[in-house]
Amino acid sequence: MLLLGIGTMLLEPHGCMAQAPAELPTVDRTSADPAQVDIGFVKRTELFEREVRPLLVEHCYACHASNTEASGGLLLDSRSGLANGGDSGPAIDLDHPEQSLLLQAVAYRDPHLQMPPEGKLSDRQIEILSQWIRDGAVDPRDGPVTTKATGGM
Repeated sequence: MLLLGIGTMLLEPHGCMAQAPAELPTVDRTSADPAQVDIGFVKRTELFEREVRPLLVEHCYACHASNTEASGGLLLDSRSGLANGGDSGPAIDLDHPEQSLLLQAVAYRDPHLQMPPEGKLSDRQIEILSQWIRDGAVDPRDGPVTTKATGGM
């Protein structure tokens, strides 16, 4: 099972066994040949920039950003934080996107894992995150992705 941890949610520890997260896809900024551009990747990048990042900023960064105490050990303001996840384990499961802890938390599926604490996201916002994860959770932010052997949300 391919598990990818992310880091922008405050989640209660679930005692999940964390596996080493996979590396996030990166943007190749060296290709000067337009024929070499992966249009699907570009569209997934646009989804992140237009829909996902603003949603994370508005609803998650107050508790899950590098300038905070990183509730639950989860940082969502960097590719590295996204890849590592937090204390509850990997936040994203690319093999089974709907089982991702991130989606369980924002959809309030588990009474012990509900984020953001001020209220459930709208169905549209949950679908945006779900689509993003189904599409591979592309995160074009710069910086190396570092992974750890254990960790998660």
